Amino acid sequence: MGISDLERVKFVNCLHVDNSSGYWFGGIIRTDENWPIRFRHIPYHMGLTGSARWHGDSVIGIFEPSWFSSHSAAISISRKIPFYTNQTTNKLCFKSDKTANYLMYKVCRARDVVDIIRSREQYLQTTSSADDIEKEFPTIGSVIIDIDIDSQGNLSHNLMKVCQTMRNLRLPIKAMYLIKEVDLFQKLDMNAISRTIAACRTNHTFFAAEFGCYVRIRDVENEFIDVTMLVSQHNGSSIGAVQVRNETCFVLDFTKWKVRCWYADQVCKNPLYALVDYVAFYGGSASSLPVESTLNVTLGNLNLYSTAYVDVAWSIAKGLIVDVAYGTQTVPLFINIPTTLEHERNVIAMLLAASLQGYNMFVIQLDSNIPEYASMDEQQRNRLRSWLQLAMVMPMLRVPASIIHNPIFYENLNYYKPIRDKYVLPHYHKAYLQNRLFGDPVMRPIWWFAKDRSSLLTYNHQFMIGNDLIVAAFLHSNEVNYRLYLPPGKWINPDTNVTNDGGTVITVHIGMKYNVVCFIRAEKLTDKPF
Repeated sequence: MGISDLERVKFVNCLHVDNSSGYWFGGIIRTDENWPIRFRHIPYHMGLTGSARWHGDSVIGIFEPSWFSSHSAAISISRKIPFYTNQTTNKLCFKSDKTANYLMYKVCRARDVVDIIRSREQYLQTTSSADDIEKEFPTIGSVIIDIDIDSQGNLSHNLMKVCQTMRNLRLPIKAMYLIKEVDLFQKLDMNAISRTIAACRTNHTFFAAEFGCYVRIRDVENEFIDVTMLVSQHNGSSIGAVQVRNETCFVLDFTKWKVRCWYADQVCKNPLYALVDYVAFYGGSASSLPVESTLNVTLGNLNLYSTAYVDVAWSIAKGLIVDVAYGTQTVPLFINIPTTLEHERNVIAMLLAASLQGYNMFVIQLDSNIPEYASMDEQQRNRLRSWLQLAMVMPMLRVPASIIHNPIFYENLNYYKPIRDKYVLPHYHKAYLQNRLFGDPVMRPIWWFAKDRSSLLTYNHQFMIGNDLIVAAFLHSNEVNYRLYLPPGKWINPDTNVTNDGGTVITVHIGMKYNVVCFIRAEKLTDKPF
């Protein structure tokens, strides 16, 4: 098929699932290397997807349901072995090089790891030497196990037994993931889960790459909140991400932080509205990991698929404290303002990422009855106003009547809302459609498409929405000249109507009043929504 070594591919519309079985329908297509390979939730798209990597002459992969059910299987298929389609059984069939018969590989339930082991044993019976085993069946791609988690976050003892069984059978795997679906208001102590997973990894070091826990929280409309936790290589610490609609909201160090997920908005009809309640320690460092290790774990284990993960991981590693309060009409976000420009940019990154959970909206209240606001000096209040300006370009704006009359808020609203409605929202709508159809992240750091990403990592205040919109936030009114990177093409600033050539770094003059800059690809500029 001409797919190079280690290049990702994906399976699309290949497998049908009911309550007990799965069927392979054939079909494999190529995708670019940035395709997020794990656990995509695609609304209105029934069936399964899958991912794979070439390893020598074999492709190692895993079938993935569009929504998490308990049907999944790790497979290893030689490039020379043709697929065999059988739509009447729950077998995955392909022809062996060694025999004339078709091997029958069951598409097994995730909780039944024995099926995976039996499939491997069945395959090994057709091989004649250890070399053949290593060549034809080098590694199982991933194993997913359904688990039970009690209200204190303790994993079932069966996990240890499964790990020991796979270790005794010398079953090589690249990654192991644990699945749990819980009710909406069930509280989970992710710290306890982290300790159990870390202990399991310490006792069973045969895991070659990743060992993580995915907790799916079902809301009242059968949508899901994903809480993803990946155990790092650094002293058993765990780096986690809270995901909503496949967009990573926050990256956390679960050794110090606890996470509770709640239904944030009971009024609005659109699913999915959710928040993360950070029950943080107060004082000291938020992470025992050095910043470099945190970034490495995040970049490696999250597969360049979270939004603004570098900034957020950096912030939490430095001890940034964010508390979230809830309302019935909106979601106010109270921020303990850091003192350095570095941290301020990271708060912006966190707000950008958090706002992309679907249609929800974070609002920074400026009312004087907020204790943090009352104690701020004028410079700090100006920073809050800048953050409020940034909120004007978010996907959905919902504010309570009590703060819409705030003159500062109203002034900013009048300025930014026409720009947002005319230029920004159409790109969000298109980006969300691409996300639902193909799994492409809605929002990416500006260096997402760059060949040499290291040269653009410092431009962490810029984000691409889809392929045609750039949003950049600047915080200090005394910093009026900023450097921005524009990808190849022609880009228009709708605020100034100036067109710039892309593929280079430009200097942008920021006015003293408004600190959010948008650039739209020139050929995509339109007065009408998509």
